[in-house]
Amino acid sequence: MENAERTLAHALDTLHDDIPLARALGIEILEHGPGRVELTAPFEPNRNGHGTLFGGSAVSAALIAGWLLVHGWVEEAGVAADVVIHQLDARFDAPITGDVRAVAQAPPSRARERFERTLGRRGRARVDVPIRVGGRDGGKGTELVGRYVALGRPD
Repeated sequence: MENAERTLAHALDTLHDDIPLARALGIEILEHGPGRVELTAPFEPNRNGHGTLFGGSAVSAALIAGWLLVHGWVEEAGVAADVVIHQLDARFDAPITGDVRAVAQAPPSRARERFERTLGRRGRARVDVPIRVGGRDGGKGTELVGRYVALGRPD
């Protein structure tokens, strides 16, 4: 198995272990790296009665993408910490009528550097992550900003 495939398999195993809802949503990881996480999920089990993506599924996919991004940073830093969502701001701009695509994009590098420095020094840190959820065709749907907190675990 190639390194990239191994990394994706590890990320998916971690996701299923830590967030079982990801399996129920049908989430698959398309890309997982320190600068970007991209997920997809099928439309049918995540639709609502209006024939559009259920808002809760959009938010869940977004939260999971952001969590995977920040969790990867914590793993890379070698710090024993739990990553949790602290705050979420969402704007639903357009309905999504097909398979879901959620993209968490790393904030500017200085934000990640500050996050890692603070985590190492204080054992806890927070960072804001921009996330987009749309259809697989790239269409606009939901824009979110998640504030994630890493909380060091006692040894």
